[in-house]
Amino acid sequence: MSLKHQAASAGIFKPSDLELLCRVLDMTLPEGASAREREAHAATLVTLFKAGIVEEADLVATFNGTARQPFNKAA
Repeated sequence: MSLKHQAASAGIFKPSDLELLCRVLDMTLPEGASAREREAHAATLVTLFKAGIVEEADLVATFNGTARQPFNKAA
């Protein structure tokens, strides 16, 4: 299942949101990830975005283990 499908299933996202999510997925997905791992990674990314972590740097930092607090949440 693609990230765009995960995002569509989770609710309505703007095209710019989908572009951001795809960029973050490309940057953070481990090399050689299986289809199952890619799907889980995409689902986690969508969940984080819906939880208010909407800045590209914050999403990348979350996956890289360098997240800072507090995250910049959308109003």
